[in-house]
Amino acid sequence: MKKLSLSDFEYHISSTTRAAGTTLLAEGKVSGLKELEKHFWVSRVQDTEMAYETEVIISPGKIQAFACECWGEPRKFMCAHIAASLLHLRRFLYQSAEEKARKAREKAETQPELTRLTIQRILPGIPAAQLQDFIRDYARRDRDFALALKTRFADAVDGTGNPYKILLASVLPKHQKPWKEADFKRVTRLLNDFDSRLATARTEGNLSAAHRIAAAVLEGLAPVITQQSESVKARLGDLCREYAVVNFEVYDTDGASPELKDAVWSSLLGMVAKEQLPDLLHRDFTEFLGQVAAREKTRMEQLKKAFLAADTTVSRHLSQLYMVALAQAGQTTQVLKVFTLVYLQSESGELWSTAARHALLELYYTQSLEAAALIIDTVLERHALPIIRRTELEKLRFHIAETTGDTERQLRYLQKILAQYGRYETFEHIRQLSGSAWPTAFQELLTYMKQEGTPARIAQLLAWDGQKEVLALWLKEQQDLELCIDFADALSDGDLTALMQPLLAQHLEEHFGRPGSEYVRDNLGKILRQKRFLPVKQLIAQLSKQFPERVGLPETMNEIYDRLKIQV
Repeated sequence: MKKLSLSDFEYHISSTTRAAGTTLLAEGKVSGLKELEKHFWVSRVQDTEMAYETEVIISPGKIQAFACECWGEPRKFMCAHIAASLLHLRRFLYQSAEEKARKAREKAETQPELTRLTIQRILPGIPAAQLQDFIRDYARRDRDFALALKTRFADAVDGTGNPYKILLASVLPKHQKPWKEADFKRVTRLLNDFDSRLATARTEGNLSAAHRIAAAVLEGLAPVITQQSESVKARLGDLCREYAVVNFEVYDTDGASPELKDAVWSSLLGMVAKEQLPDLLHRDFTEFLGQVAAREKTRMEQLKKAFLAADTTVSRHLSQLYMVALAQAGQTTQVLKVFTLVYLQSESGELWSTAARHALLELYYTQSLEAAALIIDTVLERHALPIIRRTELEKLRFHIAETTGDTERQLRYLQKILAQYGRYETFEHIRQLSGSAWPTAFQELLTYMKQEGTPARIAQLLAWDGQKEVLALWLKEQQDLELCIDFADALSDGDLTALMQPLLAQHLEEHFGRPGSEYVRDNLGKILRQKRFLPVKQLIAQLSKQFPERVGLPETMNEIYDRLKIQV
């Protein structure tokens, strides 16, 4: 396990674990913190109805090892209980250190003579010019101090640019290769300073500074995410998502000025239009910007202008955003027009492209269901698609019908699936979906099967619905011995005998010798294996009486009769 620092471990674990651990701590779920041995700490974390004991080893300032009762074997990744315990321990250690320092200060103040120097004693007596000289000289020698200084006072710099973006650019690796761990740590140190400055800006109500910090991180990190390894990509993605939320919140704050809203909108929309977003951030931007454009006419016009000015074959994220905004605004037919223009107008290449599929799914996952349904219906009606693409669209249309409560659409889809695959689970789904209207729905299902299905499917429906008499009449019409045997379980002994006797007799009339007799024997053996003893006995008796002149028939029948006696 890689050793993490207690001071910033939460930036090296998943955002989900970090959020869950923070919540557990905030809700007071961590208790019983004890140092059993030097550097060896235990605590208990209450999670829902269970309490888990956690163990951590911290030495010195590094997380050497951890364990939790929520798993029973060594694990590479940290759980939420460990995260909560570490946050609690860090707060405890910090508070202990502060308390120790406070007592030391109080002791020093009671002493008649100066025994140690403190910053609080020195600063008031330093002339401003000398203090600036010292800071300037120290910043030249200590890069971390220089970056912290620049971050803390970046807003003091005059100019129209974003100083935080300049700061971040100064530490970003210049090479195009995936970052090494050292690269990520260097960037993380600056982002820690950004976090502190952002917290101060929020406390002060400085929305402008909060936006500039968030915009700097998004515009600096989002374009390089796709170049990274999976682990770094995930961590950068979490960071960008957090700062995107900051910009979303700034825009929706009541006190935000029109100029600040314009700046936030321009920054976010610009990243979409320039294709600077990795796929893992696209939906966050699409949902927020789409909702804003749907409720604000000016933003919709700006989005439309950006869409019309862009190369739609390249700016796929922008076209998807525009469609989602139109859908959220209730302009469903306009969504279809844009989709057709961008994805279905090409005279060459694949009709239903991967880009078209992604655009449709973006509408689906942003709950733009009416627009997604209209596109699917139009494409299925007007275009001949490969079977795999058509099946995928039909299934997605079914899910939309489920979400919107469109029972009629669901039933049409399930009827088709039942005709194709004949699964009992699908039949039950149709019956439950129909509810009290099941008798009518069943008749419609039979009608559909007569048009699209096979005799076996119709027999299957009647058997599943327990309609034995209707099934017997249907099988009598079909004059199909194999079909009768397949559905013997759903027939009474009398119906089974009545259906099979004329079919077997007809075969004996048309076929002579031992082959004809063996055909009878083999088919009787099939229902014998289903333990339908009475119909077998009756059929043997009836056929023997009906064909007394067939010399080979009694011998062959005796084979079945002997087996029947053994079974009985």
